[in-house]
Amino acid sequence: KGLTYSEAETKLRASNLNIRLLATRYDLPLRRGMIIDQTPQPGEEVVNGSLVGVTVHSSASRDQGTSDSLWRTHGNLP
Repeated sequence: KGLTYSEAETKLRASNLNIRLLATRYDLPLRRGMIIDQTPQPGEEVVNGSLVGVTVHSSASRDQGTSDSLWRTHGNLP
């Protein structure tokens, strides 16, 4: 959390882990492109080659929806 997708991808690959974008969400006041959630959570133990799913802050405007958060799903963990 708190990294961009590109920064997280670099760190995870260096640790022999994989990354997948699960969703994007507009949520103030975060900067576009920042990871705002992940599965598994930071600190959880995983085996080499595991997949880390992330939710990234999008550039969608709050005016495009009726709630404070807008979600767009990109896929699910296997």
